[in-house]
Amino acid sequence: MITTAAIALAVVAPAFAQRDTGQEPAPRTATVTGVIDKPEITPYMYGTHAITDEASGTRYALRSEEEGLLDGYTDRRVTLNGTLVSEYENGAIEGGPPLLDVAHVDPTDSFGTVDPELGVDMKTVPWTKSALREKVG
Repeated sequence: MITTAAIALAVVAPAFAQRDTGQEPAPRTATVTGVIDKPEITPYMYGTHAITDEASGTRYALRSEEEGLLDGYTDRRVTLNGTLVSEYENGAIEGGPPLLDVAHVDPTDSFGTVDPELGVDMKTVPWTKSALREKVG
């Protein structure tokens, strides 16, 4: 009887441990520093821009829901904060790089930090452009 109970427990316990909780895994965030570029043609067809992280050498495809955010920093050294899109990690789509959904851009170069549209030094502002527009106007 004890042996039968032990076998039943050994079979049933892993099934309960693997139960779907119904919750999505927490999104993974990333902070990347490098120069943003805008590739014209790539073997993968996602992201509007790209960056290679100076610390790790990892290349990322980039996208942003804020229209024009990345265009304003093309060919500039920046630090990006964003969320990795899980479906695009480890070359899962078309063998391409991970996709980073950019939430914030911080210019790290020493020129052009004043946003011409807002007239504000973006290095001193901890918000994204859209959040700043809401606060200013």
